Amino acid sequence: MTLVALLAAGSWCGGCSRHTSKLYPLPSDKKIHLVSAGPGHFRKGLDALVVNCEADDPLDDKARLRREANEIWTDYWGQAERANLRIGIVRILHTEVSGSVTQTESFGFTFFRRADGWWQRLPDKRP
Repeated sequence: MTLVALLAAGSWCGGCSRHTSKLYPLPSDKKIHLVSAGPGHFRKGLDALVVNCEADDPLDDKARLRREANEIWTDYWGQAERANLRIGIVRILHTEVSGSVTQTESFGFTFFRRADGWWQRLPDKRP
């Protein structure tokens, strides 16, 4: 599980905002904001394709988030393979603003390419 902890420790794109994102339609017809997608370099030499998204809805429905992460990854696993990456991370962020207080929450999903070539999502560490 060191791999999961290492990947979860990756940093969110701090300079990214909704202003630099594009609306991304999921196969389920729901839309999320794609903030960035590209290689991420982690300690111990592990590299991954990292897809950062921002959701309009709160992140309290983990089953919905898993479905959305799976939908997002179906569009990006080919990019990971072309870059010879065996790990993919989909991070979903939600920000609530109330007056002068901003509260941000995020949830990440890690995918890895198995020896047989299929991609699999690792189990969540949080319920």
